[in-house]
Order: sequence, then C-alpha cells, then structure tokens
Amino acid sequence: MKENTSIDINTLRILYEKYKKHLIYFLIIFISFLLFLFAVLPRIQDLVKLNKDRKIESNKLSILKSNLSLLSALDDSSLNSQLQIVSSALPSEKNFEGVLNAISSSAEKSGVLLSDYEFQVGDLSKKEVKTTGFPFLTLVVNIKGTSSQVVKFIGNLSKSAPLSEITSITQGRNSASTTVVFYYKSLPPFQFKDSESIAPVSKKGREIIETLSSWGIGRLSQSPVVIPTASSSSSPF
Repeated sequence: MKENTSIDINTLRILYEKYKKHLIYFLIIFISFLLFLFAVLPRIQDLVKLNKDRKIESNKLSILKSNLSLLSALDDSSLNSQLQIVSSALPSEKNFEGVLNAISSSAEKSGVLLSDYEFQVGDLSKKEVKTTGFPFLTLVVNIKGTSSQVVKFIGNLSKSAPLSEITSITQGRNSASTTVVFYYKSLPPFQFKDSESIAPVSKKGREIIETLSSWGIGRLSQSPVVIPTASSSSSPF
C-alpha cells in the first residue's frame, strides 16, 4: 500500500515537473477568465446601457429642439383665432348660450319665427352614458314659416356654431317642428411628454378650420342672444 502511494506521489511530481510551465499558462488563462467574467463584462454591460441611455436622451433633445422650432414659427394671433373657431364649433361643454345664438341667427336669416323651443336634458338622476361618438344636447324647435323658409333655416343652422344635426322634422302647412342635436366634446387632460413630438395642424385640419371660418364661426358666438318669437318661449330653466 505504501509502495503504491509512493509511486503515485512520484508520478505526480514527475508530471508536475514536466508540465509545470503549461500549468502556469492554464492558471493565467483561468485567472484572466475570472477577471473578464467579474470585472470586464459588467463594465461592458454598463457601457452598453450608457450608450442606450445616451441615444434616448439624444432623441429627446432632438424632439425638444424640433418642438421649439415649431412653436417659435407659429403665430400667436393665428393660433388664438383657430382655437376660438374650433372651440365655438365644438365646445368643451354644453353651450346653451351658443345654441340659442345659433337658433336666433338662423331664424333671423331665413325669416322664420320661433313658436317655442325645449331643451331635452334627459334623466338627471342617471349617470351620463358613454357613447362612441360626440356627446350632444338635444333641442326641439317649433318654427313658423313657409317650406322654403324652413329649408333656409335648416341650411343656416347647419353652418352655425355649435355644430348641429337635424335628427327629425315634422312639416306642416306654415310650420315645422324640428329636433336638433348640438355637439360638444370635453377636452382630455393635457400631459406633456418630452419624448413626443408636437404635431402641427394637418392640411385637412386647416381646411376644416377655413371652412368653419367662412361660415362666420368664431364671430357669431360673440353676438348677443336675441330670439324673435311669435309667442313666449318655453325653457326648462
């Protein structure tokens, strides 16, 4: 047993002396691998992350410069005018005054007389039902006039603010009863993000604003409420 042990030790010594230089190389390679794994590799990962963050910040800076350039080129008076036009056409809440102005102006231009009108506010005890389209305010208008005058009234009303739509009409000999819905749209809360570009008004949007402006929207909303009536008007208020 002792002889076997002695032989093994001698064999190991011989092998060690023979391959000692190679073992040093293996040891150096092993230590280098450990250094790469625990020292160099984390630094490389940090550099990759820093480079990624640099690209993100550089992109944000580019977007901010683009936004600043866009805002600097805009005309404040033109923006205010456009905002007034679109706000009149599609107010952020139920605009009763604007509705009455539209009815008054359309009646005056077409020559009809308003018999009475009635807002349909619905059941106030119920929560507002969410719809896929724009919310609206319903108004039933009874007018007196000839058929051609009623047609003119509808045409004038369709080009007034707030934007409206005739959903039903009952025509008599010299009178008509119309149901009109006036649209509005609540503005969502604004949250500025420096990573998002500010989009200018599109060509289609400018064309819509120009059309609304040609109808006189933005100016008519400032006129006083004067409603010509053949008899006293009824109101839910």
